Amino acid sequence: DNTNIDRTILVWLDSDDVMHRHRIAIQVETLWTSNNNRNLLLVGSQFERDPPDSTWHYSYWANHILTDKRLYLEQYREVTLIQPTWCMMKSRFQQLGGYIVDLNYNNDKNKYRLIHPDDTIETLRLAEDLRLFHAHLNNSNEGQLKLIHRPLVTYRHKEGLSQSSKTSRKLLLKLRVLAFERSILQQSRWNKFVIWGAGRDGKDFVKNMSSSLLSRVVCMVDVDPKKIETGYYINKEENIRI
Repeated sequence: DNTNIDRTILVWLDSDDVMHRHRIAIQVETLWTSNNNRNLLLVGSQFERDPPDSTWHYSYWANHILTDKRLYLEQYREVTLIQPTWCMMKSRFQQLGGYIVDLNYNNDKNKYRLIHPDDTIETLRLAEDLRLFHAHLNNSNEGQLKLIHRPLVTYRHKEGLSQSSKTSRKLLLKLRVLAFERSILQQSRWNKFVIWGAGRDGKDFVKNMSSSLLSRVVCMVDVDPKKIETGYYINKEENIRI
């Protein structure tokens, strides 16, 4: 008897974006025909940009480079399904606890919450897609992703008006490093590892690592002769020497 099952489906759309014809029908059909997996599935799609040349590098990566496998492999680089194209069961959204609106959410040990120790009530309102995306993937490691390989949304770009433009690179990096630590580095088999790249990105990654994991870093690897000649990466402010 399935009469009490909530069949409500949520479909995201930013107020300034444009939904293409049949978008809802296509995504709902994709979600509903996934049988037993529908309650674990986040469906997204390719998108068109307006203006067409805005964030072209990111748009090309999201629309043409990502394979089904890379949707998962590149989750620490970016949100691989953009939020304005999302579609999921309401029951899944509720299971994840929805968007984080309070620091007390971190007290619920039964749910994955991407809340950094430096977060404030103000910063919790930023990077909401990144936080929910990782919650979906990491609650019991059961979340699944599906990309529909056709554009179903026109994603409008207005300089300085999007939430992403108000979200600092520093905050995004902190959250991505935290997500990577929780999902990968805290596993016992990663008791020792190296970091590829001693440039800006490698150093920023190290500076945002938890102190408990810094001792596992064996070295930083680079091909730049000047960095190799230096021999160590030293940050006196953070008390780091690798």
